[in-house]
Formats: sequence, C-alpha cells, structure tokens
Amino acid sequence: MGSLDGIRVLEISRGVAGAMAGMLLGDHGAEVIKLEPLEGDPTRRLSGSPVWNRGKRSVVLELERARERERLLRLAAGADVLITELPPRESARLGIDHPRLAPACPRLVQVSITGYGRDNPHSERPAIDALVAARSGMQWEQRGWFGAPTDHVAGIDAERSAWEVPPRAEQTGHREGPIFLAHPWPSIGAALLAVAGALSALYVRERTGRGQHVETSLLQGVLLQSGHLYQKLENPEQSGYRLWYYDRRAPKGLFECSDGGWLHQWPPIDHGFAAAAARGDRLVQPDEEAVRELTPPAQRGMTDLSYEDAVRQQAELGERTAQHYLRFPRDRWLEVLHAAGRGAAPVRSPEEALADEALLADGAIVELEDPDHGSIRQMGILQGMSATPGAVRGPAPRVGADSGSLPEPVATPEPARRGAPPARALEGVVVLDFGLAMAGPFGAQLLADLGADVIKVNSSRAGLDFGNWMAVGVERGKRSLSIDLKHTGSREVLERLVRRADVVHHNMRVGVAERLGIDEPRLRALNERLIYCHTLGWEREGPRTHLPGTDQMGNALAGTAYEAGGMHAGGRPVWHPNSMGDLGNGALSALVVLQALYHRERSGAGQRVDTSIAFAALLFNSFTWTGADGRGPARPRIDAQQLGTGPLYRLYRTADDGWICLAVTAEPEWRGLLRAIGEPGLDAIGFVPPWMPARPADATLAQRLELAFSEAPAGEWQRRLDRAGVPCEISSRDFAREIFEDPGAYERGWVVACDHPTLGRLAQPGCLVGLSETPGEVQRPSPLVGQHTREILRELDFSAQEIERLHADGVVRSLED
Repeated sequence: MGSLDGIRVLEISRGVAGAMAGMLLGDHGAEVIKLEPLEGDPTRRLSGSPVWNRGKRSVVLELERARERERLLRLAAGADVLITELPPRESARLGIDHPRLAPACPRLVQVSITGYGRDNPHSERPAIDALVAARSGMQWEQRGWFGAPTDHVAGIDAERSAWEVPPRAEQTGHREGPIFLAHPWPSIGAALLAVAGALSALYVRERTGRGQHVETSLLQGVLLQSGHLYQKLENPEQSGYRLWYYDRRAPKGLFECSDGGWLHQWPPIDHGFAAAAARGDRLVQPDEEAVRELTPPAQRGMTDLSYEDAVRQQAELGERTAQHYLRFPRDRWLEVLHAAGRGAAPVRSPEEALADEALLADGAIVELEDPDHGSIRQMGILQGMSATPGAVRGPAPRVGADSGSLPEPVATPEPARRGAPPARALEGVVVLDFGLAMAGPFGAQLLADLGADVIKVNSSRAGLDFGNWMAVGVERGKRSLSIDLKHTGSREVLERLVRRADVVHHNMRVGVAERLGIDEPRLRALNERLIYCHTLGWEREGPRTHLPGTDQMGNALAGTAYEAGGMHAGGRPVWHPNSMGDLGNGALSALVVLQALYHRERSGAGQRVDTSIAFAALLFNSFTWTGADGRGPARPRIDAQQLGTGPLYRLYRTADDGWICLAVTAEPEWRGLLRAIGEPGLDAIGFVPPWMPARPADATLAQRLELAFSEAPAGEWQRRLDRAGVPCEISSRDFAREIFEDPGAYERGWVVACDHPTLGRLAQPGCLVGLSETPGEVQRPSPLVGQHTREILRELDFSAQEIERLHADGVVRSLED
C-alpha cells in the first residue's frame, strides 16, 4: 500500500520537471496517466525517459483537436491531480488553464509548471533548462566568485584574487566565464516544488473537499537551490556571517590519487589525517595523537582570522593535502579513511553508481524489465515509509499503450464544503526540528514556508550561532528553543513537546538520537500519531551507514561530480555550490513528511519516514540507466571545457566578452539560426537535435559558430536570435543582484524582506510554490538560538516559576540570558 493509493494523476509534460513530478507521485501509489501526442511527449527522446516515465500509463491525446480537449475535461473531472507543463498563453489557448477548469472540476488539484511563471515580462521565454540557468545567473554562480556569494549580491566583486591561487585549490571550473550545467537543475527544483504543492493541496482537500491551483516554474526551481546563496542584507559585516566555503579559491575536497582515481573528502577537509596517514613510505592508519599533531592551527579554529586570510590558508592547506593524496591509490585511501570513521567517497560516473550493491539492496536502485531495453537498472525508491512503502510499479509504457483500455471516469460531483480552508496549507501542524547543518534544517524550513509551526530545538549556547549566511538560508520561519538534551531535567520539556507535535525531523548520524533519548521508539510511546523523519547521508543499512555523509560526498558517489566536470572527455570532477545534495535531501524529506501527513489524515496513523543525501543525488543523475552489460544509453554529455553538450546546445563568447547560451532543438530553429548568423553554407552540415550522439562535423560547426558569435555583442545576438525564433539567453552575471531590485519578485513572494535580529533588513528568496487557496509565506527570519525559549515553554503550560527553575538549572537557555 502506497501513501497515494487511489489518487489519479493526469500528466501533460513537455520537459523533465513534469515527467519527474509525475514519477515521484507514481512511486508512492498514484496512478499516473501520461496524456501525450502520437509522437510522444518531448521527454521520450531524452535518455532519462525509461526512468522518468516508469510505472505510468500512456494515452494518446491530441490537444489541438477540440474533441480531444473535451475528452481531457472528462478525464480531469474524475482525476485528483492534473500536471501541465505549458506556457501560460498556450494553456489559456487550449482552454486548460485553471480559471476554465476549476468550475467543472472543483476537487481537482491543478499543478502548472512554467518557465518563469505568469504575468511577468519573461513568462513566454523558452522553458529550457540551459536557458533558464543562463538567464538566472546560475551558470556564473556555479563558477563562484572571489569572495562570498553574498559579496557578489552586494556588488562587491573582485576581478582577480589578491593573492596567487594554488593550482589545485580552485576546482569549480577550468576556464574563465560561465559554466554550462550538465544537469537539468532548474527542472529538478521545479519538480520538487510541484510535488510539494500537489501534496499540500491534497492534504488541504482532505479537510475542505476542494482542490486548488498550484503553480511553480523552472526559475523558482533555481531559487530553491540558490536561497542560501542569494541574500541581500543591511549589515553584511556582522561577525560570523561570511563563510569561506563557496569562495572559488577555496578547495572543495576533491583529490586525485596515484592511480588516477578521484575521491571527495569534505567537510571539513581532514588535513591532519591525510598528513599523518601519508607521512611515511606506506599509507597507514594513523593514531589520533599523530593526527592532532599534524592538524594545522588554521583548521582547529579560525575565528580570529579575517575572511580573506581564512580563504588563503584553506587554499594553501588544500594544495598541501592534494600532494598527500597523489602518493597512494584511491581504494587504499578509502579503506584507511573509512576504518577511522572519516567520511570520503569515490568520484564515480552515474553508470558506475548504478552498480552499487548496497544501494540496490536498500531499494534506492532497482532492476526491472523494460519493453524496449530488456533488463535495466535505474534509480529506485528514494523515500522510505514504514507503513506505506513506495514501489516502482513497472517500466515506462510505450506511447499510447493504454489508449484503448482506459475507462472514461465518472465525474465526481461538486463536494459539500467540509470547512473553510486554512490560511496556510500546514496551519496547525507542529514540527520539532533537531536538524544540523543544511540537509536537515532545509526540509523543516520548507514545511515552515507551507504554514507549519516549526520549533528549532537547539542544544547550542545562546547567541549568534545562527548568524552565518548558510543558517540564514535554511533556518528561517522557525522558532528556537535552546535545551540541553543531556540534562536529566530536560525530559519533562521534551515529553510535553513531543505530545503536542505532529512531526519530529532530524538528520543526526545513526546512534546519536538514541544516545540523546529522541529515537523513534521512545518518542512514539509518547505520541503514536507522530511522523518521525530521519534523513541520512547514505543507505539505511550498509557499509557507509555509520559514516559521515555530506552533500559533496553523496554527489561524488552518485555521479554528479563526474558528470559536471566532463570527466568522460578528460575533464576533472567538480562540486558546484548548486549541486543540491543537502537541499535535495531536505526537499525529499519535506515531500515524504507531506505524504505521511496526507496518509495520517486519511488513516489516523503516524509512521517513520526517511531519505538520504545519496538518494537525492541518484535523482539528479536519473537521466541514465544501465543494461545487463553495465553500460548506459548514448546521451549528451558536456565537454571538458564545460561549454555545452554540442554545437547547438552550449555557450558562446561574444564580442563584448559576454556569453550567449544557445538551445536549438528543432529544424525551424536551425533555419532561423542560419539566417541570423548569415551563414547559409552551414546548411550542408545538416541539423541534428542536441539529444542525438555527437558526430565528426560538430567540431567544425562549433568553430564556425564561435567565429560568428565573436563578431557582435551579446545583446545584439539576443535581439537577432529572438527575431529569428531561435531559443537563446544571455548568460547573466547580475541576476543575483537584479532580482532584489525587481518589485515584481516581491509582489509574487519569490523574494521577501524582513528585519533580522542582528543582520538588519534582510532579503532572500521566499516561498517558491504558489497555492491559490492556502498560499505559503515566510513567517519570520531565521532565529537566534534560544530566541523563543520562554514563549514556547509558556505554550507548554510551564509556570513562570518552573520556567525560571529550568533556566537556573541549566536545562534551557534564552537569548537574553
């Protein structure tokens, strides 16, 4: 039994976002019906189609025909969710926009995924991943800046480093300029947001009987991944706010070994361990005394260093540590690191990741029989649910496989309103967030945006612990209760919290929750309706379970770093700031909590749920699968210079040192390109769509296009290409600044501004999925530790005298203490 059993989803997808959203719903029991033209929807030609379309049914429906649109209305009247991935104007032209569907389908949850949302100057721009990434500045953010990301937002840009960067320190690109992204990040973000909105709306419908309109976009998918990078504040010099991690000069933990293999060891990079292990002629398991002796003072504590000095020291340490790793083979390094409980992961291709037997045993990889490809391996179920486990329901169907067998549904009568909708979808839901770093807190933040009362349970000292920009990006909307869970006097506070909670959410390493007394069996004894969410680094049970797990290492293991660096073409692995391992894990945890809340609303039962960073990274690389020989399908891959996947889907430098991103995907666009550049002779090369394998003539075509684009500035090229109907965008350096000056972004709630207790006026991305009846909101800025302790204790019915005693005994702390 899946959490979404009995739910029927209609999917009209044009790209990765819609297909992936349908897949995620189908994996947990929803019946997903693809409505597609006779030639199949556009995702059919992509390498990920056997994954993203798995378990669905396929019905041919030609929406340009009036009779077929009438059939769609009948299907929608009996469905629960309709996912459309169409430009706003086209939805209106076809008569399937929400204003026209809602009166006939009052229970329907309609999910609209667009490129840039409705009613703004960019609404009809092409909804293509590479182009959205270009317009939104994502390609420049992936390279990073000389300074913190928030420095760039503030307009503080250095053209070059003030000191010489060691050759192995900078690992975010191999040339100047923007970086073409190997992964469809905007669509991945949009898919996660679309599913969050759909599940929230279904949860509300259980209370009200009525559906609503859910909206998100590829641009909002970018903002989902960039909220911790895009911040503008009044007081950026506040002590502790700026962190060196994403500075382009800072090492990212990628190390080449003597056999040419690469591994990722982060965070933090264990410089002392590497030095101690490699100090002799053989790689040895060092004792902790030797590790402490060789751990540089700069790594033990850098609070007294300036930002610039901290970055420089890390870069120098990274160069030194890289020399240690080069002396011994990768597998031996991994053996030594893991034996000492240190986190590290091999950099593997996505296809190599699918050979991981521990992930297969855990269900995160599955094997199935595909009608076109035979026995294949692909990404499996990414979210565990103890009472309602998901399952891959079968392979991707052939186009129209169910056209003759799908019964026409009976229209559901308009429901009697059971009650007024809540102001926010999760109004009244209480979440206890014990999360650490980013992977845990981000999921709880998404729940807060949807209306939940999220109580951040901190054991840290009161003060400015949440004053750095990463915490500001993942802790907003919450209230903070500071409590020492190791103190025997904390039990009464904890028990009262748990009895009134709906969700407990944490990402502690295996065994830590048990030692703190917040493991599931003990908490469920207090509240059997509890939804207990534990997010992990790796698999639930396997060789890595007890090791530290991070964004960077999960993406190395699953193939992201390999793919992003163009390693198949001789490039080096890359970890990008937007690779979303932590945030993807957090988003998946929010989705599985929403599924559990929906199931509990229908059944009354709570359950245990989970996901992991490694599982999230498998989702990012779900554009591939492997056959019985372990090989994957032919698919587009970026070149070693990270310019693009082919001459018609890549970046080109222009005369003013700007960059134009091209995405020619159809024959008419190819003809338009030839007209725009005045090169009709190139027609002899012929058009091949960018998802087809590379050909020898591609190098010649790329060279000719490079020469053509170098003859005019980027703005001029965009005007010419737009007039010729050629999809393109300028790769923006300044979007991260411009969005904070855009009144429309604030009106739509995509950017919000509020007063932070220490940072002054703070603006950052807001709630990124719209719900027409129960819209989300950012309830408050990120709290300081202990800011709401007294307030929360009063809500738990502690008297004033009891509250003072708890403070005096050191059980709890308040900000003002």
